[in-house]
Amino acid sequence: MIIIGFYTGLSFHVQMITVYEPSQSSFIDLYAKNLQSFKCPCRQIAIPYGSFIQVWPLFHPVCSSLFVSDEWRRALFYAGQHGLFLSSTDFLVMGHTYFNTLKTLCTIANVTISNQLFIFNQTSFVSNQALSYEEVLARTQQILTQFESNTVAEFKRNIAIIRSLTTTTYTAGYDDVYWYNIPSMYDTGDSYFVPIPAIIENCSCALSDECKNTISLYNYTSYSTVYPLGILFNIPNMYKSCFNMQSLLLSSLECFFERTCFDPIQEKINANTLYYLMINGSVLLTNSTRFSPKTTVEEMINELMIERWYENVRYEEYYQQCAPEQCSYLLTFHNNALYIVAIVIGLFGGLSVALKIIVPIIVHWIRNRMRPQVTPTDVSG
Repeated sequence: MIIIGFYTGLSFHVQMITVYEPSQSSFIDLYAKNLQSFKCPCRQIAIPYGSFIQVWPLFHPVCSSLFVSDEWRRALFYAGQHGLFLSSTDFLVMGHTYFNTLKTLCTIANVTISNQLFIFNQTSFVSNQALSYEEVLARTQQILTQFESNTVAEFKRNIAIIRSLTTTTYTAGYDDVYWYNIPSMYDTGDSYFVPIPAIIENCSCALSDECKNTISLYNYTSYSTVYPLGILFNIPNMYKSCFNMQSLLLSSLECFFERTCFDPIQEKINANTLYYLMINGSVLLTNSTRFSPKTTVEEMINELMIERWYENVRYEEYYQQCAPEQCSYLLTFHNNALYIVAIVIGLFGGLSVALKIIVPIIVHWIRNRMRPQVTPTDVSG
């Protein structure tokens, strides 16, 4: 009996516990206890990302600045139209095209992100069990990293298509890659169209798209009506290349972070544009961007013109949609003293009853075995 009691004391008792309609706080408390076989099946196993994940970008400040505004581009356009002798590398000539292309890049970046976000928000987060905040955060971080990577890749594909089209279609003022009509020698009415590549500083645009000239601000005598007296200064890291897009990509925005560079440009624009189009702008702030002023536009578009991504995972919304009907777990514990006593008493009582039944039978059997056997004697007369 002592052995049975000792064994019972060392034994474990396992019980299935079920909590119905657990609240978020109850689930968190239960999960934190690291319970055995803990399960909380979700009512809804597929939850749209957009219902509990927020993600949005912060663009480079130039995309919301004066330099992509209609006001700035309109002033540049008119300033570049009034001179008969403007140089093709003059900022007043190239400025409108340059910043119009920059505006286009910012717009494409914005549209690309909007399209990718629409797809992202409709995609489902799948889990058949309720997850803890840490698990949801870890999984969504992987999802967001992949989303941001895919969005940048999509933007690069769009830009590559545009560059491919502009390479064969548009010029940057150098008469590059246009089609030349040559009458047929056989007078058949046909014509041949021959591409005539531009030559920039002894660099052929037919062989390289890295050909470039520095854009400068020129000094004119009066309202740009005579040939410029000379160059006031070269605009740092701003170039004119074979194509409009390439001109922008090879350049940086360095000048537009410095008043000593921007103010003379603004003065020349106001001197050559219509009076009601005059501008009064300010430079970009170096502390408003993670990019260096010397960073090329191509380097910035390779990162989608984005300063940073903002992300917000709302765990409460996730749990409300998961909405587990119940949580269950196994609870294992040692038998307590009362239980052991009850078991021993039960065993003792059962044994007593059994003995009361069995012992008389055994005693009766033994007595029968021990009783002397009487052999009958045959007496014959």
